[in-house]
Amino acid sequence: MVPGKRWLNSLKETLFSLGAIAIATGVSFGLDALKIDSGAILIVYLLPILAIAIVCDSIVYSILASVFILLLYNFCFTSPRFSFAMDEPGPYISLAVYFLVSILLFSETRSTHREIAKRKENEKRLEALGRFSAFLLEERESQAVFEALAKSISSYFPFPALVFSSEEAFSYAAKQPAESELAEAIRYTLASNLPSGHGENQFFSLPDKVIPIGNEQTVFGLILLPLPSKKPLSAQEVSFLESLAASAANALARKAAVEASEKNRLSAENEKYKADLLRCLSHDIKTPLTALETGTSLLENSYDELSEEDRRSIVKNLNDESVSLGDYVENLLSLSKVNSLGENIPKTMEVAQDLLDEAFNGEAAFLKSHQLKCLPPEEGLLVYCDGRLIVQVLRNLIHNALIHTRADAKIRVSCAKEEGGVRFLVHDDGGGIPEDRLPHLFEEYSTLSNAPSDRLNGHGLGLSICQSIVMVHQGWIKGGNNAEGGADFDFFLPDKPKGLQ
Repeated sequence: MVPGKRWLNSLKETLFSLGAIAIATGVSFGLDALKIDSGAILIVYLLPILAIAIVCDSIVYSILASVFILLLYNFCFTSPRFSFAMDEPGPYISLAVYFLVSILLFSETRSTHREIAKRKENEKRLEALGRFSAFLLEERESQAVFEALAKSISSYFPFPALVFSSEEAFSYAAKQPAESELAEAIRYTLASNLPSGHGENQFFSLPDKVIPIGNEQTVFGLILLPLPSKKPLSAQEVSFLESLAASAANALARKAAVEASEKNRLSAENEKYKADLLRCLSHDIKTPLTALETGTSLLENSYDELSEEDRRSIVKNLNDESVSLGDYVENLLSLSKVNSLGENIPKTMEVAQDLLDEAFNGEAAFLKSHQLKCLPPEEGLLVYCDGRLIVQVLRNLIHNALIHTRADAKIRVSCAKEEGGVRFLVHDDGGGIPEDRLPHLFEEYSTLSNAPSDRLNGHGLGLSICQSIVMVHQGWIKGGNNAEGGADFDFFLPDKPKGLQ
């Protein structure tokens, strides 16, 4: 028991003892006033002695109470009154017998006290284990498991416990003074998955106890218990700590198994993704390559037989197909950058107008009879992004609108400041998207199947890349039809990444 609680318990038992004696004295004065025989008063004084022997944890209270009652009885109820002189030894013999009875009763109740205390301790341990086990029924993050474990231990022990993951434990050990025995104990426990420190075979002289959190394969962390005294933990307390550590290790092992399974699944999906990508590229690149081969062959073998108009048409077609191949290369470079860096892609503050202008100029060759308008954003509007990747997103969206809308369609590109970031919009009135395809707009290579409308041909790879780029910027992208009979594609980029806002 900690000193504060021990002092409070002693105060409570002292007040109880004094209160019991005071009540018995009051009753005794009442009996004396009624001229009741002094033997009854002796019986009354037996009651506080018995109560104190039963309630108080120390026999000192019974001994002191018996002596105090003896003196009090002698002073108040024997002749001569209000004097400590002794005329008759009989009452004192009775009180001495009561004193021996109180000692015997204390001895008997002491074992009961211990059983009750032990039962309470067991209930407290079981309650803490139950709460912790209930907490672990749901899938938890590793840090949440460590925090709940520390809370469960501290709810039982009167001093705080430290719970570390393996990485945190190594870091904590490294911060200890050179040749620190505690640091060596921590490293030993992490390496061997065995307890160390106070009461253990290894580093037994330490005032701290180190208990591993792990199973046969992995040590996930450890419990560091700074003991306030040299008294070792009881077997029940050690068992309690080991049970908590085992429960935490099981939960962390389940989480690790789930994460490994998810990693394997993602790896398999990634391999499928690569295979689909190669198949898609082989299919889509083959068309412009065939056109380039055919056109150059005609120019080489039949140049003189071709009219000037035919030659110009072939050259224009070769240029268009070269631009298409260039777009494929840009998309592939963007996809490679996103896959390799993820959310760690370098971002800077870019001028929104510059992004729109670069995307607009890059797609100017495909205008034909379309009406493409770029609405200027507010002056000085900045976007936190990888500029080249966002230009690629805008170009993909503009390009899709140019090649999959009516020849007279109007296309409008804009961006505006919104709460927390900037929103871009590519709007057209060129025919819209079939309703059954709207839920699948951003699915990878979905358009390789027979699409019911040319409106979606070629969207799959470009839109999938757009979504990947926007997601690594921690933003969102969506597409749908508008009230003018066309389609809207808009995306949002936050001002700052999560954790810096």
